Amino acid sequence: MAGGETTNAGGEKNKTGGQTKKANANAGGGGKKEEVKKETGLGLSNRKDENFGDWYSEVVVNGEMIEYCDISGCYILRPWTMSIWEIMQKDRIEGFAPEVAWVNKSGESDWEVPIAIRPTSETVMYPYYSKLISGHRDLPLKLNQWGNVVRWEFSNPTPFIRSREFLWQEGHTAFATKAEADAKVLEILELYKRIYEEYLTIPVIKGKKSELEKFAGGLYTTSVEAFIPNTGRGIQGATSHCLGQNFAKMFEINFENEKGGKAMVWQNSWAYSTRTIGVMVMVHGDDKGLVLPPKVASVQVIVVPVPYKDADTQGIFDACTTTVNTLNEAGIRAEADFRDNYSPGWKYSHWEMKGVPLRIEIGPKDLVNSQVCVVRRDNSAKIDIPMVNLVVQVKDLLVTIQQNLYDVAKQKRDACVQIVRTWDEFIKALSQRKLILAPWCDEEEVEKDVKARTKGEMGACKTLCSPFDQPELPEGTLCFASGKPATKWSYWGRSCFSLRNGAVRKLIGFGSELSSSIRNSVIKELRSFEVILILELMEAKFFRFLKIVGVGYKARAEAEGRLLYLKLGYSHEVELTVPPAVRAFCFKNNVICCTGIDKQRVHQFAAAVRSCKPPEVYKGKGIMYLDEVIKKKQGKKSK
Repeated sequence: MAGGETTNAGGEKNKTGGQTKKANANAGGGGKKEEVKKETGLGLSNRKDENFGDWYSEVVVNGEMIEYCDISGCYILRPWTMSIWEIMQKDRIEGFAPEVAWVNKSGESDWEVPIAIRPTSETVMYPYYSKLISGHRDLPLKLNQWGNVVRWEFSNPTPFIRSREFLWQEGHTAFATKAEADAKVLEILELYKRIYEEYLTIPVIKGKKSELEKFAGGLYTTSVEAFIPNTGRGIQGATSHCLGQNFAKMFEINFENEKGGKAMVWQNSWAYSTRTIGVMVMVHGDDKGLVLPPKVASVQVIVVPVPYKDADTQGIFDACTTTVNTLNEAGIRAEADFRDNYSPGWKYSHWEMKGVPLRIEIGPKDLVNSQVCVVRRDNSAKIDIPMVNLVVQVKDLLVTIQQNLYDVAKQKRDACVQIVRTWDEFIKALSQRKLILAPWCDEEEVEKDVKARTKGEMGACKTLCSPFDQPELPEGTLCFASGKPATKWSYWGRSCFSLRNGAVRKLIGFGSELSSSIRNSVIKELRSFEVILILELMEAKFFRFLKIVGVGYKARAEAEGRLLYLKLGYSHEVELTVPPAVRAFCFKNNVICCTGIDKQRVHQFAAAVRSCKPPEVYKGKGIMYLDEVIKKKQGKKSK
């Protein structure tokens, strides 16, 4: 855009055109840093260490990874996310019942037999296996696919971590023997470990799931487990299952062995999903935004021209183009930002928010000295590189950044590991948000008891996995929970967490803004809302409350918060369509809550609601913000 106004990621407005050029011209010299700080306004409003849930919501939106849509628990994956997923692409039965979406109606007709929208592919693919496999020469059968899956997760949806539809990779194999199936389970698990550690630079633990936590219908489950130090919670990174012969029995997947006898196949399944991207954001992101490992960044180097007043602008632009071409020819993914309606400082913040590993700045001084200034995203270190050494040194820096991200993440993860041997030590470590390694008797009832005894507002504790790399277990070691003889070491912690509790507390805890009666009404209404509406509130980040004053004045919301109707003394109701990414809810007919993930849209819609009947200054009737003070005027007195 050549002029006018643009809205940045923080919801603030920047003048463009002439004023931007003026800011560019004044950006040099000793006032450069101060000018950039004043102009960009792209910083996050939440800090990772202080408010992790809201920080994460901001990062995935402002970092242009996702966009919220009108369906709770579903998200739009933007190109910045899809590029990461594509890079990684290149180089069930009873247990699923609670989270399966069942379709039981078509138009006006009810179906006699409901159909489940698949939560996984076993029951879709395995009837076909029985047709593909007849003899031992048809084995092993190995199939892989990249697709999408639907899981109707009603509990605390979180972008990438818990959503109703997500992308994943899944593999399915069939072998003649259990030994072959066992070997493939571990081979795939090692591949998943490499994806996390070599590509996403996230340290993970390989191990076996407990009987309580294994894949429903499987013989056993192995997994790679990640840990988020800021929340003190584990995340299941990927799984590799040995299904045994359970599905072979169900779908009659038999074959004729070499001796002419009939046998059933041994099957595996394994998968990882776009959850990997969410884990990457949580582990590496900081208060400036995303931090992307170079191997998965669609743009590894961003080149930003820094033209000052009276500088050779065209020469600087030509140098940027040459730099990009040189890097691209060497196999480095590089782009230049030539947008003329943003200052260099704004661009710095923008690309930092998006997590690009390296930024190259080229200004008049660099042009004269045939060099570039390179800035690392992971630690903000700056270095001047001669153009003749550009490719070699940039490649070295990208390798260094990749390794440094892993080293820092592993150091933070390892600092959270706590070895315990008693229940008291376990509870203390759990309260400190540690990744707990404890001796265990490996009994299902004991694990259930631990879950029951630790259940609370933060969620119950459970086994994450029993690591393959087992520490020594001295003879006579007792289980930390039951006091029985321990048989193994297992990692314990909380997982599958909600990031939205802060938003709910913010909604119902406006002590200074809401009277106790209204606040209690809000809480009461929250308990009576349909699940879908509660989820919208839980996913919200910003809130704007309004109150209606006037006899007969009322408000009501319909269509899951997408329509708002106002009775304001007119001959007809005022109907307002709530914009995307915003919802409207009404409490006690005279309190309206506008909520959503986009601060600007929330405030704009709240202003639109208020404009339907602005408060008049004599009796104070109309629509006003809860924290708004109306200075009433005294009316004319009759003589």
